[in-house]
Amino acid sequence: MKGRITSVSASCKAKRVLCHDHRHSEIKIVDLYSGKVAGSLTQPESEVKGVEGVKFALHGAYAVSRNIRAEEEEEEANPYLARNAELYGSPRSSSEMKKKIRWCALKDDVIWSMASQKPVFKLANNRFVISDRQETTLGFVNCTFHSVCDWPNNLYSFVAWRPSKTTNSHTSFSSASATIQSIMNGKETEEDKGEGEVRKVDFPEMSEFLCPPVLYTDTSSGAGNAQYVVAVLQVCHKQLVGQSEGSRTYDNVLFIASLDKNPGGIRSKTIHITDLLKFCDPSKDRIAYVYETNSHLLMIYYVKGVSHFNFEPERGLVVPPGLEKGAVLYNIQKGMVVRHYPVALDPQSDFQLCLWSKTSTIFVDNNLCVCGASSLKPSTRIKADLDSSNTVLALDGAYVIGLDSTGRCVHVYRTSDGHKMGSLFVHGKAGCINIAEDDRTVVVGCDDGRVLILSLVLGLSDPYKEFIAKLSYRTREFQKQIMTESGDYSQLLSDDFATADGKKPELFRLSQKIRTDVKLAVRKQASFKSLANAVLVANKQGNTNSKMCSIQ
Repeated sequence: MKGRITSVSASCKAKRVLCHDHRHSEIKIVDLYSGKVAGSLTQPESEVKGVEGVKFALHGAYAVSRNIRAEEEEEEANPYLARNAELYGSPRSSSEMKKKIRWCALKDDVIWSMASQKPVFKLANNRFVISDRQETTLGFVNCTFHSVCDWPNNLYSFVAWRPSKTTNSHTSFSSASATIQSIMNGKETEEDKGEGEVRKVDFPEMSEFLCPPVLYTDTSSGAGNAQYVVAVLQVCHKQLVGQSEGSRTYDNVLFIASLDKNPGGIRSKTIHITDLLKFCDPSKDRIAYVYETNSHLLMIYYVKGVSHFNFEPERGLVVPPGLEKGAVLYNIQKGMVVRHYPVALDPQSDFQLCLWSKTSTIFVDNNLCVCGASSLKPSTRIKADLDSSNTVLALDGAYVIGLDSTGRCVHVYRTSDGHKMGSLFVHGKAGCINIAEDDRTVVVGCDDGRVLILSLVLGLSDPYKEFIAKLSYRTREFQKQIMTESGDYSQLLSDDFATADGKKPELFRLSQKIRTDVKLAVRKQASFKSLANAVLVANKQGNTNSKMCSIQ
């Protein structure tokens, strides 16, 4: 890439890496094994100012890009401008009003087909993008109205999209995508019926999100798997005195709604904290976060000692730090509490920056406190200076891989005892990191436009020699191809074994790489003056003066 890499995503099933820089709307597709560019997802720069992020979805068959709309398209593309101008008492065309209605939390999302490298679904003004645990359906929290004056006036809908041809999903979706319209680039366009199937559910009015919702797929409901959207909401209730607002109170609920057209069970319901806990303070205990575990149960976290949550224009509702936390394990199928954790996590833990392992057995918060699923209490504290926003879990939570605060090094720590397993120096500066589905393949985006593709091999039980020998860039065919291009790489496999065995220190490997690069680099040709001086010196050393010449 030409600019700084701001987001990367890897998929071993698709055998591709997606990356983009901070200046262009184009998304590069890189081959995971060869490291070469295999294509691109192009978007018109007149409509898209930039890309906020990109990730693989639905087992690597699709990709989702979060776009930032171009400024010249903002006025006619935003459906809230007229109503906000009326509420705010400002002209529709004023620059102040245009600036206020651009909420940075809303993005224009595009679903791309990796087979055709073309967009198949577009939806504008979205707050969150999620997927169910089975990776059969994508969900968007769409903002149908955004108020610049008061957050309770915001209106949201949940739009679920699923490809028409699926092999591992049996949810009963009818072909009703023609009734769902998306607003993209200021025009209402009906989505293609053949590309996907769409469902829509409205969230309650006067409500706002505390965390991204959960798209839950009930796999125990038989042939037609039921799907629900689960969201933690703060609901505002206004008490009117005459025609003006006298006071307001806030309620905290867990909202569950069915996505089926004719649900066999509940259509929608709200759960309060008193429905989950017998002994609690309903005015001070608030639900703050929800997460689906590997056993298809809902882990519902709540905080203690807060009456309501404040709204920030850039982040939305924010959970204040330093609050005591608890958790409830909830069975959504039976509607019952399975287990209660009176004390969970660290008071300084931030739910938005926490990491869960693939099987939901390890939990790591933003302060690198490791918690087990059995107690949810901090068991290990990793003493490291890692960037909490650029940290991932590997090998089912056995290791933590992250960038340091300077972005100059990638570190690997063991979660069981906090021991540092290794580190890799980054030439330049790294800005983002992502891990593939195999929990081994790590990709790192750098500020100089490069993407590092790494494979994690750690632990005494890891068959690292067999694993390294099967890598495509270590096979004989690929070695022959590289030898014809840039030199002899026949010692790659033996060098990898020595590195894995710890026989090569990091500085030695770094200096060896630098020497190799210098040998392969094209050196600058010597100038005419240097050549002339070299000839004179050679002549003086080779032609010694005889005695006869000295006498003359």
